Parts: sequence; structure tokens; C-alpha cells
Amino acid sequence: MRFLIPILFSFFLSFSQEHQIHGIITNEDNEPSSYVTILLLKAIDSTFVKGTATDNFGKFLLESVPKGDYVVKATFIGYEEAQLPISVLADTDVGIISLKQTHDSLDEISIVAQRPTIQREIDRLIFNVENTPLSNGSTWEILKRTPSVIIQQNSITVKNQAATVYINDRRVNLSSAEVQSLLEGFSGANIKSVEVITNPSAKYDAESGLIINIVTSKNITPGYKGNVSASVEQAIFPKYRAGTSHYYKNDWLNFSIDYSFNKRKEHKNDLGEITFFEPDNRVNSFWETDFQRITRSETHIISTALDFTLSEKTTINLSALANIEPETTYSNTEVATIFNPQRQLDSLFTTDSGLELKKHNVAVDLSVRHRFDASGTSLSASAHYTDFNNERNQNVNTNYFLPDGGFLRNNSFFTDARQQTSIMFGQIDFEKSMFGLKFETGIKASRIESESGIDFFDIINDNTTPNENLSDLFNYDESILAGYVNFSKDWSKWKLRFGLRGEQTDAEGASISLTQKREYSYFDLLPNLSLNYTPNQDHSVTLSYKKSIVRPRYDLLNPFSYFINENNFSTGNPELQPATSERYSI
Repeated sequence: MRFLIPILFSFFLSFSQEHQIHGIITNEDNEPSSYVTILLLKAIDSTFVKGTATDNFGKFLLESVPKGDYVVKATFIGYEEAQLPISVLADTDVGIISLKQTHDSLDEISIVAQRPTIQREIDRLIFNVENTPLSNGSTWEILKRTPSVIIQQNSITVKNQAATVYINDRRVNLSSAEVQSLLEGFSGANIKSVEVITNPSAKYDAESGLIINIVTSKNITPGYKGNVSASVEQAIFPKYRAGTSHYYKNDWLNFSIDYSFNKRKEHKNDLGEITFFEPDNRVNSFWETDFQRITRSETHIISTALDFTLSEKTTINLSALANIEPETTYSNTEVATIFNPQRQLDSLFTTDSGLELKKHNVAVDLSVRHRFDASGTSLSASAHYTDFNNERNQNVNTNYFLPDGGFLRNNSFFTDARQQTSIMFGQIDFEKSMFGLKFETGIKASRIESESGIDFFDIINDNTTPNENLSDLFNYDESILAGYVNFSKDWSKWKLRFGLRGEQTDAEGASISLTQKREYSYFDLLPNLSLNYTPNQDHSVTLSYKKSIVRPRYDLLNPFSYFINENNFSTGNPELQPATSERYSI
């Protein structure tokens, strides 16, 4: 995304001195505690600033922290929350913070409940929550309590990096807000574990980066069970959610279906200050903005899964997920006050804009798995299809005023945009274990077809006139052919994982009105490696390396614009290029 403001050749400068905060987290026995969630909050109002998690040695590091007063908060499941107020004037060492284990009791009676357990593997942390108190909430609440996972609004990060959400090793092709709605309506009773995969194997897509894989539980007892749930959240406005889940199992079939309805009304208020400069660095003007948005939305989410047992060795899974938003509206108001270089009032303008959004996202998955023998030899095939449709209309009306409040001029326009996207892929995987070595290989072919259009209309004296210069049609097609191999070996104190993935990408983006057409064709080899040494039960060291590719999402390539006002808007960039990243950790 980029934000453009067509005033001279101007840019915004801000200067601040930033520092680091570091420390160590231990338990009551003074042993380093890994995977502890560290949050940095503003002391004045507890606003979230940054977050991270401790490493295998209990150490944490928060970088790029401006001077100020903060609170460092450490949380870990089964331990009391620890808070430490600090003032940051330079790089700050907070020393050792010790966590105390929680003990639930009532007078002389101890309350005993099964707690979530943590299992550490060479490439992931497994947070087992099945049949624990966390199962009583939503999957979103479980994710908030998962070690190393930090959630701020609807952004999910692990180790300060955005994480890709999978369910049962299937990627969820939803936006961050849609993922939140999905998991808020998905009962925690369905969840067996959450896997935080910090070094995904070559089996996963090269652009997945860090992965959160949510593993659902299987209904063990034959028969039917179901539940109904509802919740209300009160902030400035109330938010409602209602849902129901149903399960059925017999000797050859395991069936589940979940439905949830979310009705939300949300308020956002941003106060901004921007300084604009001339090319010679002289101040051109100061802008102060007060932006408010009220969002109203209704979301229907349906997920279903069918597991067929054809034989002791062959199973078929069919699953579907639908996210439907029949009507979402954004009501935006902004007041911008403009001052000259001497801080004298120059002018002001007010903008009212409304956005109506209708969209649906429907995904279907089919997979077949056959086990050849008890040693783990298996062959599986899977196919996926996603249909995404997005329609949005926006009205923008701006009035400009002189310093004395006199009316200067008006600018109004209307946009009608739509986007239709299809995502398809097929994959075949083979696994074989022999002589203590596990071997995996597979191929995957995927394709994305996206067509987007926008019609722009100027409104002058209540008359609507098409503006062909700002109307456009953008088509994007992408094909990826990938193959991978994985090797893994365990010894008494050592574990080794090595993988190599190759991806051939061919893509084309074309803007009709801008007469722009970009074609991409490139091949990448993407290795990853994990080496773990465990000298004893209490200590473990892991060295890992991974090379990934970062492709711009097709919506970021879309050159259409979403307007706050005529001077402030966000738009995609068809010139964005893919990039590779390398990650080392110990």
C-alpha cells in the first residue's frame, strides 16, 4: 500500500531516538523460561507498543523503543502475570524477572483441573489444549493464550513477524479481519492443539513464513453431540455473536458442522499531525487531522468437514469454509485544519465518506490418504478451490473553507468497484520411513485468476459524470509449479531436519486504462535446515535456517484506490516485485 498526497513534492519527516529493552525470564527455580510472551505497554494508558517472546535461554529483546515510560508485562500459561514499570532513556536492561506458578485453591480445598501442556519439537511448539479450561472459550481466545503468539487487534504475530494461519495443515485464504471472525466463532471445544511452527518444512508454501497450525480434535465416541453458544462484548458499541456446532460419528463417517453469526458496530478515532516540506526542506504547511470511522458489519461463517473411512488404510476428507458478509458499511468523517509555516490558520476542509461492502469467500478442500504399511509409508493427494467476490461502492464529499469559515469550494465523487478471484491447487505427497530416516517428497500446482474493475464518477451540481481517466479494469493471473524433498533423522541427543523446495512462478498483471502490462517468470530454490541438540531433559539448543519468498498479494497489486478524502487515499501498486528473505535463529 502507498499513501499519496498531491501537494508539491512533499514528504513527512519525523525524528526520534530509539533504544532497546532486554532481560531474562526465569521460573521459581531460577531456570530460564522460554516462549514467555513479553508485552510492552505505555505506562499512561496501557496501550500496546511492541511484543515478543523469550528464546530458549529465557532472553528477550525489544528493539526500536522511543524514550518514555512503559510497563513490561510477562505472561505464560500456568504462571502469574508479572509487570515491571520502567523509564526508557537509553538502552535498558531490566534484569531477571521471575514468574510464580499459579495455585488455585478455595480455603482448604484445592481445585484440580487439567492444564494445557507444551510440547517442543525441533521446528515447532505444540500447545495442547484439548479437555482443558481453555476449551470453554473460542479458538481466538485460545490463540491469545498460546505461548509466543501476540495478537494486537486482528494482527497475529510470532517473534515480531506476521504469521500465516493454517487449519489441519490447510492454509486459510482469508484476510486478518476475516480470520479473527472465523476463529471467534469457532468453539474451543473443537481444538486439540495449536502448533506454532517457527521453521516450516519444505512441504509448506515458500511464502508462508511463520505458521500457526490449528489442529482440530476428532470425535472419538460414536453418536451425536452438539452445542449452542452466544456472547456479547461491550466497548463503545456492543458486539454480538451466536453460534452452534454439531458432530456425528459412526464406524465409517465423522461429520462436523459449525455456524456462527457476528454482528458488530465499531468506532475508530485517529488524531494526526503532518508536516509538509518544499523540495529545499522549507516548511510548506502543518496539517492537523481528526478522523473518525463507524463500522457496521454482519458476518456469517459456516465450516464443515466429512471424514470417510474406506478401509483401515484409506481415508477421504471433504471440508468447506464459507465467510459471507452481505453488508458492511464504513461511515467516515474527517476534519483537517491547515496552518502556514508560521502556525497561522490557513484553511480547513471536512470530508464525509461512506463505503458499502458486500463480499463472500468460499473454499472447498478434498484429500485422499492411503497408508501402505505400519512403518509410515503413505501417499496422499489433495485439491483446493476458493471463490472470492468483493463489491464496494464509495461516496466522498469534501467541503473547503477559508480561515474565517467562509465556504470555498466542494469536491464530490463516487466509485463502484468489484473484484472476482479464483484460487485453485492440486498436490501429491509421499512419505517413507526406513533405517531411522524419514523421507518426504511432493509436487504442487496452483493458479490464481483475479479480475478487478472500478468505475469512477465525478459529482458536480448533483449530476453524476463518468470519469474515464480514473476508471480501470485490472486482471492478474499467477501460476506456480512447486516440488520439494524433506529428510529427517533422530539420534539419542541430536535431531536433524533438512528440506529443499523449488518453485517456478509465472504471473501477469494488466491494467486496461493505464495500458500497463507486467509479466513475471522466475525460479527459486528455497532450502531450510533445523539442528537440535538436547544434552539433558532441562536443556535444549536449536539452530535453524530458512529461505522464503515474499510475493505481493494480488489485492496489493490492484491499482484501485480507497479514499479517506481526495488528498489521502490508499492504492495498490502493479509495480511491486517479489522478494526473498533468509532467517537464521538459535
